[in-house]
Amino acid sequence: MNTKLLLRTAILFSIVCGTLSAEAGRIRLRKVPIAPKVCANMDEDKLLSRNGKRIFGTLRSSVIIEQDISLVDDLGKKICSWPTNKWQTYGDPTKFNFYIDEQRNALYPYMKSDSNYQVMKISLDDCSMGELQTTDKLELPKCEGKKKILRSRSKRKVASHRVNS
Repeated sequence: MNTKLLLRTAILFSIVCGTLSAEAGRIRLRKVPIAPKVCANMDEDKLLSRNGKRIFGTLRSSVIIEQDISLVDDLGKKICSWPTNKWQTYGDPTKFNFYIDEQRNALYPYMKSDSNYQVMKISLDDCSMGELQTTDKLELPKCEGKKKILRSRSKRKVASHRVNS
């Protein structure tokens, strides 16, 4: 009887631990040890976001909006951090969406207001916030990847045998 009770509690304990660890964070599976640099919109992480804390991310970087607004890498190291009151001058920080250009090392927070878009550029080298620009269309920089060098294959010459007749 004690063994059945012990077995049931062990199974219940493992189910609870498994559920909690699944909700604790997102596991990123990738085939390479370092995530590739991308230029993309940062999607909101529905698993980790909650009231009072919004998280946007790519495989390599995440923006965390809480008491401060922070940009962290995939290992959890803080790259940049700004106080929320600094963002309040530009608008409500929870209304911003984020586009990141990891090749140029820049973050582009943007938000739609009425029929216009407000876009700002943040340099991640020195964490400096640029001016907020208002445009009719959302124009974000395009990602310029490495240019592939096409190498021509050397053609083998086939020796032809001529038969003199």
